[in-house]
Amino acid sequence: MSKKVSRKKFIKTGAALGVTAMLTPKRTLAYVSGTDTPKWGMLIDLRRCYGCKSCAIACKAEFDVRLGVFKSNVIEYEKGKFPNAERHFLPWLCNHCSDPPCVEVCPTDPVTKRHNGVSYEAKATYKRPDGSVLYDIERCVGCHACVEECPYKARYIDPLLKAGDEPENNAIGKCTFCMHRVDQGIEPSCVNTCPGNARIFGDLNDPDSEISKLISENKKDIKTIHPDYGTSPNVYYLDYSEETFDKGNDIRNEVPSEWGQNRK
Repeated sequence: MSKKVSRKKFIKTGAALGVTAMLTPKRTLAYVSGTDTPKWGMLIDLRRCYGCKSCAIACKAEFDVRLGVFKSNVIEYEKGKFPNAERHFLPWLCNHCSDPPCVEVCPTDPVTKRHNGVSYEAKATYKRPDGSVLYDIERCVGCHACVEECPYKARYIDPLLKAGDEPENNAIGKCTFCMHRVDQGIEPSCVNTCPGNARIFGDLNDPDSEISKLISENKKDIKTIHPDYGTSPNVYYLDYSEETFDKGNDIRNEVPSEWGQNRK
C-alpha cells in the first residue's frame, strides 16, 4: 500500500524536480573530428519562442548581470489593433560576428594566445578561432569604444566592475556564448533553460550538427539581424522580422551620456 503524500510535500518535490530539469544540460557539445577547431553559432527558432524570458533570467543568474544592463534579453513588438493585434518576440544577444567592429576599435596591443592548439592574436576584446567574440577584463582599459561601436547595442558598461588595466574606469560586459560552459562540453545557459527549445547552439563547421542541418533545411527562411551592417553575424533566426528589431521595445544597452558620444 502506497504512502499518502501531503500536498505540501508534493509541491516541494515537484519544484525540486523542475529546477533539476532546468539545470541539467539537454545535450552535450562536440565538434566534427578532423577539424582544427569548431565554429560556434546559434540559431533561434522564433516559431517556438513565446517571450517567457527564461533566457534573460538564466543569463542574469549565470553571470550576476547588473540591473539595467543585459547580456541577453527579449525584444517585444506589438502591431495591429484588436481583434487583429499581434505580439512578436525576438531574443537578442551578441551576434559573435565574423567581422566584429568591436574588435577593430579596441585600442589595446594584441598578445598571442592559444586555444585548442591554435595560436591567435588577441586585444582586450578579441575573436577566438572558434568564432566566439570575447573580452579580457584584466587587459581592458575602460575606454568603452567597443560599447559605442556595436551596432546591435549588445555591449554595456558595467556600473560596478572596474577595468583591470585602468581601475579608475568601468569595465564592459556582453554575451560570451557561455564559453566557460561550452569549453567543458555544456550548452550555454540560455539554450539549456529555454522551455520551448527555441535556441539551438552548435558547430557551424559540422554539417551533421543540429544547427547546420536546420540552416540547410530552411535556407529561405534563415536570416541574421541587419546583414547590411556588414558584420556577418553568427546568430541566425528562423521566421525573423526586421520590423521587430527596429521598432520593438528598446531594452537594449544604451551608452550613458557621461561616457561620450556614440560613434554611430
